Amino acid sequence: KLGGAEGVSTLFKLAKIDADGDGKITDMEVSKYLEDGQDGVNRMLELCLNSGIVSALILSFVTPALLTEIEPSSKSIDTFGNHLCEHFSLVYMIMMQLTFFVCSASMFYSCRIYTVLTVWCLTLEVFHIRKTLNWFLHNHLTLRLAVASA
Repeated sequence: KLGGAEGVSTLFKLAKIDADGDGKITDMEVSKYLEDGQDGVNRMLELCLNSGIVSALILSFVTPALLTEIEPSSKSIDTFGNHLCEHFSLVYMIMMQLTFFVCSASMFYSCRIYTVLTVWCLTLEVFHIRKTLNWFLHNHLTLRLAVASA
């Protein structure tokens, strides 16, 4: 048994690091893997930063509009009637509240992911020490792939 889906996924990821397939992970292969991983982390950080900024900008004009009471003009009441103007006001308030909560949640989650990626996650070098990966590939991956193919 290869350890379930998680174990197979880990084995495939480790095998992917060994680009030339010789069973040994070279410094160049590790550096390429670390560069690709750091590039993915940097793109996610940029996405979170942009999402947080856009959400904050939208909140900057939604919040005052949400706190301002709407009064329909006399021309609107004459054209649509008082009852329909009240419905329009209700729809407006619901949409503004929905926008407020979606932007708040987006800003919260963007900040949370950004914090996790910059503060809590250890650097990729800690997890991918070349000797450990070479040992794992030599002792486990080759044997398990041979057993799986047999």
